[in-house]
Amino acid sequence: MLRDWRSKQCNGIIYLCKNLNNGKKYVGITRRPLGTRKAGHEKDALAGRGGEGSLQEAIRKFGFNNFAFEIISRVTTLGELSDQERYYIEFYNTLKPLGYNHNRGGSVSAGGEVFEFMGEFYLSLADLADYYDIYEETLRKRVAAGWTLEQATNLEKPPEIKIDGTYWEVGDLEFVSSAELCRHYNLDVSTFRARIGSGWPLEQACGEVPRKKNEYIYKGHTYTSVRSMAEAYNLPYERVSSRLRTGFTIDDAMSPLEVHNRFGRKAVTINGELFGSMIAAANKFNLTRSKLKSRLVYLDKEKTRAKLAEIPKRKYKKRPRDLTVEGRNFKTYIELSEHYKLPEATIRSRLNRGKSIEEAVGLISVETLFPLEFDGQKFQSSQEIASYYGINRATFDYRFKKAGWSLRASLGLEETAAAGDVVKVAGQTFASKSQAARHYNIHLPTFFRRIRDGWTLEEACEIAPRNNQRSDRKIYVVTLPNGDEEVVSNLSEFCRRHKLTSTGNLHLTMTSDKNHTYKGFSLREATHNETEEYLSRNPDALASQQGYKVRHPVEYLGVTYRSKKQLCEELKISYSMFRKKILDGENIEDAVQACKNETGR
Repeated sequence: MLRDWRSKQCNGIIYLCKNLNNGKKYVGITRRPLGTRKAGHEKDALAGRGGEGSLQEAIRKFGFNNFAFEIISRVTTLGELSDQERYYIEFYNTLKPLGYNHNRGGSVSAGGEVFEFMGEFYLSLADLADYYDIYEETLRKRVAAGWTLEQATNLEKPPEIKIDGTYWEVGDLEFVSSAELCRHYNLDVSTFRARIGSGWPLEQACGEVPRKKNEYIYKGHTYTSVRSMAEAYNLPYERVSSRLRTGFTIDDAMSPLEVHNRFGRKAVTINGELFGSMIAAANKFNLTRSKLKSRLVYLDKEKTRAKLAEIPKRKYKKRPRDLTVEGRNFKTYIELSEHYKLPEATIRSRLNRGKSIEEAVGLISVETLFPLEFDGQKFQSSQEIASYYGINRATFDYRFKKAGWSLRASLGLEETAAAGDVVKVAGQTFASKSQAARHYNIHLPTFFRRIRDGWTLEEACEIAPRNNQRSDRKIYVVTLPNGDEEVVSNLSEFCRRHKLTSTGNLHLTMTSDKNHTYKGFSLREATHNETEEYLSRNPDALASQQGYKVRHPVEYLGVTYRSKKQLCEELKISYSMFRKKILDGENIEDAVQACKNETGR
């Protein structure tokens, strides 16, 4: 579906914002009314958003009334919206520092990615933020923090944040967290935590009581650190330090001899030979410790005696293949490749593609297209000719070798359609199904989804009505929070009626091992008897929904609006905030008033 994002219909606006004081400009895009976008810029500026050189910073500095907004272009597809944003940023030269744009625009330039959310295509997170009236940087930080897009756009409640409220008492002072204590004593939090983790007393960790210097006395000499003591006797610091942490005395820790009965090591006898540790045994047998353990067969419960098990050799099943060429039998592919001066992989590849042994070693030439002369140029490979004409090599190979296109058509130099792709709709011939869908102004993903669902071409193009039952629709049984069960055929309508965000979370209760319920609701497919009984009462329950409208009219103060979104645009309130209030169970009037109160209107 994402391959056709450029043809996605939209009411796009490219607008120009000009600073009346210094003449600096900003080019922006939006799919909302310009007045709504202007209000968003003002709100972001008043909230302190936007860094150095941003439009929001300039609005705070010069005042919102010193900026003029005007529409410079209107577009009808996402592709045009992306292209014209790049064009006007370059045309008006609005990149920072000459303007307020921080990038070259065209949210889906190289490396970008179009994505779909709640049934709509978005060019980028910036486009999504604009659509849901959220500051772009806020949305990015929420997503980076692990929020779902539904949570980041305020369609669902944010994730719970667990705060570590460690309580400290130092003398008569009380601190509710490590951060508060460190601010009081001017300490780095990580330094404080490292000291506590190393066993420092609290008073020493926060600097109230000076910490005594370490003293290590060995053979009449005093040392201030373990490292200096170990280096004085040319011993490994890591070994001495490890022994001291384990509980060894200084004399034992400084011993140059291996201690077999130290913590974590146990002597073991393997094949009649005694080893002081498993590491010593692994070194003897030239194995890693984990591999040695996997091969040991213990002879007693204490695991002090064991024998080393032999690993049986793997038996590989060789595929029989006759490597006889010119009366000579070759035993291996390596021998064959060395004799005929060809890479072994080349010979294997040719044989796997069904070539004879003579063709694989080059005794019989395989017919190839290349080298090829075309339009005065000589090409040595399909990659070379495809790159020259700017198409994908795999596309060229498929068109020319499998689909039967002519060379010029395969290179995109002339239009054609492969045999079998020609379709007829209502007596009119089209080169492909895609061309038929475009002719009747049907969204391509919608068209091909209908074809997959078994619609005829006339039905998919909305020429002929479709009233028969759809085989892919199902009857479901929803268990309500109170334990009652309700049989439904339209989950979307059920979710709207019970103020559930989407059908996806409800579907998860059938397939997920973790999410057994969603807000107290659970879902299962209806049994055969339940389905028959429901269809006897509702014969059209599985019929295709013709003319189904996603928008649902709403009424407020005697005025009917075609959708919730139009209501929010007219009243200049946040759509995402309004929708969240409705999902939380508030009526239209209370939701509108709450949104006005939160925005200060």
